[in-house]
Amino acid sequence: MVRRTDKEVELQRQSHQNVAAESLNCFKEVAACWCAQGGALKLKSLNRQTSAFSAAADSHCTDTFP
Repeated sequence: MVRRTDKEVELQRQSHQNVAAESLNCFKEVAACWCAQGGALKLKSLNRQTSAFSAAADSHCTDTFP
């Protein structure tokens, strides 16, 4: 097994964080669109298996459309 350098490990970690952040930002935009159309309940049920995204959608809908 080839051992990766600390720099390689850090670059991969940063890459994963960036992908996660981009995914969450995209999801929040989709959530806002669904909320605006009254689809928050559908959105929650579709994403119940993804609890982090579900929580983000809940808080985003609440913050954006109180």
